[in-house]
Amino acid sequence: MTENKSMGEQPNAYADIEGEMEPPTTIEYPVVRKKFRVTIDVEATLTAGPRGGELPLAPENVPHTRALMERLMARPELVDRLLRLRAVDAAKQAGKALEVESEGSGASEDELLGPIFAELEPEAQAYFTEELEDEASELL
Repeated sequence: MTENKSMGEQPNAYADIEGEMEPPTTIEYPVVRKKFRVTIDVEATLTAGPRGGELPLAPENVPHTRALMERLMARPELVDRLLRLRAVDAAKQAGKALEVESEGSGASEDELLGPIFAELEPEAQAYFTEELEDEASELL
């Protein structure tokens, strides 16, 4: 069995009947990875008044909201579900705020990578340009 060790190929212990080397089944690409840990504390509240904690405009509405809260407190499983819904809404709003903050930096991924691409050889630049165009067409 002849060994063929060109760049990027791993020695292959499996040969076909005629003794030829099979092509490598995997290619190990360099990877850069960083873990970002995001912790979000969300407090959800149910109040005996309009959403947002404002006081009711008319005092005659207080008994109605009090009656509602008393009935809710008698059903803790329902209170838990309502609080969870409010927490999910708050988390979504936090995600939108994070997106706005990220967009506010003014740079897209392409703009950040542009100077690095400019340093590459023309063949590598062409490869990545084609890859980016393929990704963009898949999104359409």
